[in-house]
Amino acid sequence: MRLVTYDFEGMWRAGIVIEGRIVDAASAAESAKLSGETDWTSSRQIIQATAVSQSDLETAARQLASSNAYGVYQMEDVRLGPPIPDPEKIICLGLNYRSHAEEAGFEAPKVPILFAKYRNALNGPTDQSVCRRSARRWITRESWQLSLAAPARIFPRGGR
Repeated sequence: MRLVTYDFEGMWRAGIVIEGRIVDAASAAESAKLSGETDWTSSRQIIQATAVSQSDLETAARQLASSNAYGVYQMEDVRLGPPIPDPEKIICLGLNYRSHAEEAGFEAPKVPILFAKYRNALNGPTDQSVCRRSARRWITRESWQLSLAAPARIFPRGGR
């Protein structure tokens, strides 16, 4: 099941991609008669749901996608958001490879450099990145970076 987050009337909602369409996950959960113990508008909550619930959700989403029901949108008609717009925390690893450290004018660190980011740093795939005017003197086009935030649950135990 491929999840996305999309903007619906100014709020982020979880969607399920079925053949180029986005099916609202809460609509699919209602169609599948899934219990209210999971917030089906949140991709993070869907990822944490049981495999059986996820399977039922995907089956209902496929049925809704084929029927053009309410809560089914064309991919090009929605604004996609960050995959997980409500992470519990965002922990970043800095200077994580030698060439990055050299490029920044630093020696490669002997231990990992960890720092935090906040939810307002997240963007969707087509959103513009905003750079405050006060920071522009330190940032050149060549120093722009893209960071990938992934929920810890997608990595197997032991981090391999």
